[in-house]
Amino acid sequence: MRFCLLISAGLGVPALLAGCSSNTSVAIFDSTPKFSHATHGVVSRDDPRLSAAIAECGKQSYAQGITIDGRLVTDRNEASAAWSRYVLDHVSGAGSGAGSSAGTVDTRSGSLDPPGLATQDASSTSSRFKKPPFYARFRELEQQTWACVERRGWKRLTSPW
Repeated sequence: MRFCLLISAGLGVPALLAGCSSNTSVAIFDSTPKFSHATHGVVSRDDPRLSAAIAECGKQSYAQGITIDGRLVTDRNEASAAWSRYVLDHVSGAGSGAGSSAGTVDTRSGSLDPPGLATQDASSTSSRFKKPPFYARFRELEQQTWACVERRGWKRLTSPW
């Protein structure tokens, strides 16, 4: 018997099950990060109250800025997009750095998720991956942002795997 692992990030279950044959065992995991708060209970990453806390904390953390490509950036979403482009370029082999447009990155929700991704050592992705000059500062500001979110009572729940 084959096993079909489905990871959902908001897609409906019928759409996901369409990819599995009828003689397959199915396990469905929702990969959308969940957070808990004493007042608000368990919510998903896109909850407006959590999003507001992340935005406020990001604004505070990035107020002094980060230098990316010789330019001072004080917007968390812009810094996150630069990091995402850099990683995408280098993992995909384009290797042209943060200013490249090798792919499209959706930064509407911020980019990195808390603890696991904000502190993950991206060099493990590829033996040739070189961290950009802004990496240390970016990681510091992300850690400040998520520490602020935690001080506001939000806690990320563990992933199902």
